[in-house]
This record gives sequence, structure tokens and C-alpha cells, in this order.
Amino acid sequence: MRYNYKMTSELTGQDVHDILDVLNTTFGGWGDAAVFRWKYFDNPYGDSLHVIAYDGPQAVGSAGFWRNDLQGTLAYQCVDLAVIPSHQGRGIFRVAASESVTRLKGAYLYTFPNVNSRPGFLKMGWSLKRRMPISIHLPGGGLRRYEKRDPLP
Repeated sequence: MRYNYKMTSELTGQDVHDILDVLNTTFGGWGDAAVFRWKYFDNPYGDSLHVIAYDGPQAVGSAGFWRNDLQGTLAYQCVDLAVIPSHQGRGIFRVAASESVTRLKGAYLYTFPNVNSRPGFLKMGWSLKRRMPISIHLPGGGLRRYEKRDPLP
């Protein structure tokens, strides 16, 4: 297994293709290059960290640590964590997340884990600070429609 760690500004077209392939294989309808550009390349806070896991030539996992500063503090949110079904349970999540934490040392790191990722984060030593009583479900293309709306107050 090989892992590539790159900041958004270092990504090639092939890297973006590989990340999108993993996300869409895992989640079915995550989005296209335009959604990826909107979320990562057009991020006003700056570069995010991306991990792409390869088994031979095939991209099998990816994770994004999305730059999302909080009140002037350098911060990254672990998002878009995906491992294709045929490679789940092989420690790809653990390796990608652990190495990313090391690379982002000094920044505030956080996530909003779902029922699938929460056990992995807790096993790696992350702690649950509080539960948020909200749930958001976007249909396919929801992000594209959202970007045309005014910000929430």
C-alpha cells in the first residue's frame, strides 16, 4: 500500500481524478470536478491536506483535511474520508488519519464523524467533545444548489 500526501495546490489532474473515483465509488454520487474545485481549490482559508491510498496503480482510499480556520486559528476538518468497499477493514483509514495528524501538528483538528467513522477516530485517541443534535442530508447535486444561496445568518 502506498500513500500520497499533498496539499490542494500540489494536486495534479490525475490526483483529483483518483480522489473523485474513490469518493464516488464509495459514496455513489459524491460529485464531480466542479464540486471538488468549489470545496477545495476555491477555499478562502487556503490549502487543505489530501491523502490518496494506492494498492498498486489503483486508488483505493482518500481523506481530506479541509482547511477551515476557526476564529483566526489554523484548523482542519477531517472530511470526505473514503475507502472503496473491497479494501475496507485493512487499516487504510488509520494510517491516513494518523500520518495526517502528524503532518498537521500544531493546527486544531476536528471532525463530525458518522456512525461508520466514529469508532475509528475514538480508537486512534480522538475524543468526543459534544454531540450535535443535527443531521443534514443532501440529495445528489445538493452542494451545487447550495453554493447559489446566501450564507446562513
